[in-house]
Amino acid sequence: MKIVCSKSQLDMAINHVQKAVSVRSTLSLLDSILFVAKDNEVHLTGYDLETGIEVRFEADVIQEGEILLNAKMIAEIVKKLPDETISISSDSQFTTIISSGNSQFNVKGLDASDYPQLPEIDANEKLTIPQSMFKEMISQTIFAVSTDESRPAFNGALLNSNSNVVELVAIDGFRLAVRVEELDYDIPDVKILIPGKALKNIQSILGDNGDLELYTTQNHIKVNVGEVTLISRLIQQDFMDYHKILPNTYSTRIEINTKDFYHAVERADLILPNQDRRYPMSLKFTGSQIMNVTATTNVGNMEDGVELNYFDGDELEIDFNQRYFLDALKVINDENVTVEFNGPVGPCIIQPVEGNYFTYLILPLRR
Repeated sequence: MKIVCSKSQLDMAINHVQKAVSVRSTLSLLDSILFVAKDNEVHLTGYDLETGIEVRFEADVIQEGEILLNAKMIAEIVKKLPDETISISSDSQFTTIISSGNSQFNVKGLDASDYPQLPEIDANEKLTIPQSMFKEMISQTIFAVSTDESRPAFNGALLNSNSNVVELVAIDGFRLAVRVEELDYDIPDVKILIPGKALKNIQSILGDNGDLELYTTQNHIKVNVGEVTLISRLIQQDFMDYHKILPNTYSTRIEINTKDFYHAVERADLILPNQDRRYPMSLKFTGSQIMNVTATTNVGNMEDGVELNYFDGDELEIDFNQRYFLDALKVINDENVTVEFNGPVGPCIIQPVEGNYFTYLILPLRR
């Protein structure tokens, strides 16, 4: 194989496919990137047997062929090469020369014929969604995907589409994130559970313009974005009916400026240790137009008062993990939000002042 290509295109392609390269595998094949040169194009692939990413770009293909190169090594080499033009050539013994300007590396590659092939996707359904919309939907839900592998159904997000409505839902047992969008066209009915890692990778390849094409089968998802293709296994688990845990009443309801709320919680976070239930953030409502935010630890305490736009219902003092509020509030773009409470042990619901295109449920900490 011998190719001449641009450094910027190669670097971009490596950055994408490297996300699907295995970092824990004992197989040297899986910590490598597959290079395939043919028809004046170079195809790069990373695959960890769960998620695969392929990127295609034009190049001067002098000799067609394929080679496996260690992902970490080739990424670091390309970033350090001096010129915009890079030449890569390999021989029958897999010795590979990478050169640019006056710099040259001789590295040992691997036989590409042993590399596992990406699954062939004979799609049942195809969804077309604006990239910017889906990118925002992911950013506003992915933080609630659980990393606890003992509950595999919570290790991904539910993608649910019906008619012209698309919904993304994540839950980790302590909080719930729901994001809903209406399209101006109908899409197929789909209900799939996408792994959290795949969602992060999809998010990383999405831009602000154009559409993504999303194909589904019983076991896999394929996403096309320009010259990038991502394939991932789906989680084969039943996702809970989250509607059953959403309360339809409240005992205390407020409307508050989103940034004011976020900054108050951010200040509480300065003094509170992460994930230590002994030291919660407390919210107190006394019937006035002020929400009191307090935090006390073994090293000190803080108090803050945030003005409310609106208050209705019972007086209340309730404890939370402050990080759950930070994660939700920092991705909300609305100027103001409504927050509903259901007593000191019931769930808290954050929604827009008008509509319900996002819903966040956070469970309090019991005293």
